[in-house]
Amino acid sequence: MRYFPDGQEIVCINGINRYTRALYGSETNFRLETSDRPIFATFKKADSKNIRLYLTVNGKTLQLDETSFCEARYVGGRRTYVVRDKSWPKEAELQIYAMASFFEESAIWQFQAFGFPNNTQLKAKVC
Repeated sequence: MRYFPDGQEIVCINGINRYTRALYGSETNFRLETSDRPIFATFKKADSKNIRLYLTVNGKTLQLDETSFCEARYVGGRRTYVVRDKSWPKEAELQIYAMASFFEESAIWQFQAFGFPNNTQLKAKVC
């Protein structure tokens, strides 16, 4: 089973599907499309975008939708990810929280990094 309940949340471990859960905020046609892994799309008529996240650790860049481990959770308008990769330090973990804004046509992300060296960089590519 690819998706399973955990309390109030729906969980997926190392999923492969894209754009499986839309997050809605304001009362417009804008939405944030989320996936089993942290790759996103915004939808608004005539102005849709794809958003891909990258993390550079010790000079090596990795797309976050290609990590060796990803736990994705959905609950009430929020998508949460925990990602780890074999190429990162053993204790390194990145937590990502994504929501659509309730106040404007936009999305909000929060990132919490644990166990990474100080020179680690997070970048986003929007196209």
